[in-house]
Amino acid sequence: MNNNENILRSKVWEILNTIQANQLYVHSSVMKFKINTQGMNVESIPILFQNDDFISKIRKYFKSNKLKIEETHLPEDTNDNMDASKQSKMLILELPQILTITILNALVPNSAMLLIGGHGGGKSTLVKHLGRMFTGLSMAATEECIIRAHPQLTEEKMIATLNIAKLLQSGEEEVLWRTFTTSFWKILDEVNRLSPYAQNMLLSMLAEGKVKYYDKIYPTDKYVMFATLNPGDVGTFEMSPPFLDRFSISVYISMPTTHDLSIILESKDDKLLGYDELVQVPGILTKEQLLSIWFLVDKVQVGKSAENFIHSIIREFTLCDRIDKGNSDYLTPETGLCTGCHFNLTKLVCNKVTSILSVRVAKDLLRYSKALSWLLGFSEVPIELIAPIAPYVISHRVKFVNRELNDKPYWGNKFKFTEDLVEKAKKRFVNREKCYEILDKFREGKGTEKDWEYLKGFESSDLITKLDLIPLVESLNNADYKRTVKLIQKYHNGQNLDKLVEINEMLQTNLTFPNRGELINMIGNALKELTYWAREFRFQYWDVVRYTISSNFIRFSKALEESTKKQSTIQLREADLFLQINVTGTTPNSLVQINCHGGRKALALKKLLEETYPKENYDVMLTTEEFISSFNQPVSSTPVSSSSEKNREESEQGDSEVDKLVDDILKNS
Repeated sequence: MNNNENILRSKVWEILNTIQANQLYVHSSVMKFKINTQGMNVESIPILFQNDDFISKIRKYFKSNKLKIEETHLPEDTNDNMDASKQSKMLILELPQILTITILNALVPNSAMLLIGGHGGGKSTLVKHLGRMFTGLSMAATEECIIRAHPQLTEEKMIATLNIAKLLQSGEEEVLWRTFTTSFWKILDEVNRLSPYAQNMLLSMLAEGKVKYYDKIYPTDKYVMFATLNPGDVGTFEMSPPFLDRFSISVYISMPTTHDLSIILESKDDKLLGYDELVQVPGILTKEQLLSIWFLVDKVQVGKSAENFIHSIIREFTLCDRIDKGNSDYLTPETGLCTGCHFNLTKLVCNKVTSILSVRVAKDLLRYSKALSWLLGFSEVPIELIAPIAPYVISHRVKFVNRELNDKPYWGNKFKFTEDLVEKAKKRFVNREKCYEILDKFREGKGTEKDWEYLKGFESSDLITKLDLIPLVESLNNADYKRTVKLIQKYHNGQNLDKLVEINEMLQTNLTFPNRGELINMIGNALKELTYWAREFRFQYWDVVRYTISSNFIRFSKALEESTKKQSTIQLREADLFLQINVTGTTPNSLVQINCHGGRKALALKKLLEETYPKENYDVMLTTEEFISSFNQPVSSTPVSSSSEKNREESEQGDSEVDKLVDDILKNS
């Protein structure tokens, strides 16, 4: 799958490059960040390093032909040498800001993005082009995915309507869903022109993954949404904080620079000539491939340090030493809340923010960090990628102190203000890193008195340490908790799954056990490490394979049967089994990806599938041509083979087979 994953990754880079090379969207703003290339799959993203080869060839040509140029050295050289950075394991990347963030939104499941800027900035055109390239839809089809908001937009114009002819003839209420509801690629133009009533309709879609009209419900569980917003437009409505919070990421779009306009004016006139959908705006990915990318992005791991940094950013924007900002109606930093407070300092974030960040912000920051990490070829999120993404996830969701935001050098620029606050949070996180290390020691039952004294030393200068870390450490410093941690570590090191499951079951029923949440997570991570496995099949074998799974886990049968009908991602759970299945498509060569972990049942299922469907006979690896064409083949029914009939008969044996396998594993342990 590694080769196939690289194909998908290269196609996403191809989209970014095609947009720029064909000048479909011209904007000179960049996002710049420095990363360590250690752990980076450099071979999977050659486009980042082709620049080195090109520059080398140019230099060699000039040298061999004895050509010279006059160099003007500016006071500050901001053009970093990528080759030198590459050799030193540090890479300074400059990616097109608006285009990169917009593409990242497509890589995150069920995502919604705000593109904020004045009219005529190319917002809608950009996302239409991306819809063509990411899904293979024609430009005309992407146009049908657009809803152009206005104050009179009703439920019937946006979500669904009734079949009037049928209603008049037979009195039957048949719901006809609008294209915006059923489409995978959704575009909402000028979202702030929606009335509060229409905003609530959209909120239901974003929050619950479904829409309701009369007594009918339509699931919108797979979509990519983009909404444009013109802050200075007339006839607009205020967007409530809960509504804004449903938009996972945003980007502020300024008007093109002089150089940008020069390129735009010299390009061909699309009003006259249109777009060439084979060369200029080609279909590069399909919906099936994009769903497969979602699954791969989700597999990117997140280390403890990266998790701590995400927590730190969210808490810096939310904490207050005096009140809970989320439950305060009138007392804010603007109305005297911070007067006389020990933490009312310039270097802090809390006194510049009047609202809070929800749990959704933390989850979104994690999702988009994983998406960028996958795009850059990392299997684990590097901490360096979190801070550059954070302002795009946070800036549209926060209310700031006006006197701070509107003063120089920001003059109301919320994104720049958020960037600087994230940088403050980053510096404070670095100063606090040893505190997190001490917390981890107490989590493992190894904290000392000296560690406790060090932590207490931060209490007067750091809000997160005072309000979050110290109370947690106090609760972890419990004899019963420490004894349980030692048992978990003992059984983890000894790979004793039964004891780990036994402790987990006991904790599940003991409501008042100290820090049982920490312990349950610890056991879950240990079980995942000991039992995790992944397997892939072509869809042509899936009907047979799912019968085998159903025969041993009867309660999974209905969900597994549904997975044969359409693209889907399902999660199935039992007490010691977590099964995730991603069906990328229903053509014979489409991939069905399985991840599983848990306890004895997880290992038993692995053994069952490996013995019944050995990898040498059910090899899923496709050639590049097969992999690309597998997403474009017409849907055909999968014939039921004799092996399928055999598995149908075996399905009648109930749960006995998995029980025998569990017994075998126990005997061999």
